[in-house]
Amino acid sequence: MNGRGDDPDEKNRHPGRFERGIDRYFLQHADADVRGTGGRDQLSGNRDFQRPFRRFCGVVPDGDWEAYTNGLAEGIRALERAGADFAVIASNTPHIVYDELVKRVSLPVIHIAEALAAEAQEKGFKKLALLGTMATMNADFYQRVLARYGIECFVPGDKQKGIIQAVLDAELYKGIINEASRTQYIEIISEMKEAGADAVILGCTEIPMLISDANSPSPTLDSSLLLARAALDRSLA
Repeated sequence: MNGRGDDPDEKNRHPGRFERGIDRYFLQHADADVRGTGGRDQLSGNRDFQRPFRRFCGVVPDGDWEAYTNGLAEGIRALERAGADFAVIASNTPHIVYDELVKRVSLPVIHIAEALAAEAQEKGFKKLALLGTMATMNADFYQRVLARYGIECFVPGDKQKGIIQAVLDAELYKGIINEASRTQYIEIISEMKEAGADAVILGCTEIPMLISDANSPSPTLDSSLLLARAALDRSLA
């Protein structure tokens, strides 16, 4: 199952671009890893379910999380009918409704925060900063999952959250890279490092367009990359 971004107006201007972009970003990591395993054929059976973007994501601004959850559940049931062994939602924000979603489906669903928490624990991180969509930063699913691993997670202040979301809306969702915005993101990460973060969660598919280990003041945890690797590991198990 693949979740999508958070800008329905942009999707209407460029039909299909978000779906293809997220799929490519997610699957290219799995493909890159699988080349070293001798298990390329394992990826040939992957199934993808896509919802009409505005009809699906347009319910979120209205707070209709019930409709959002039903849309995800519909997709996962379709994947199960197609023969999938498990599902992933290749987006962070839909995990807001993960707990309710898994009550409505029988197919196992890998949680993006679980995939990230395992990596953070392996690397010995104890306190993580979270950058993502406004909805993801205002939710608590990362905090709850990471707490089970003994890891603290915190988010920027309201002003910084607004900057992060504004850059996503005006630039990253449209494939625009702005160096001034990169600088803003780096400054936010620096502030969170000073507040005790020993790594930063890139908790939105588009954020790695701006931030990576090459320019971040703190080590990065790319949630989409780690979810792709978790899906690959499960496929090859």
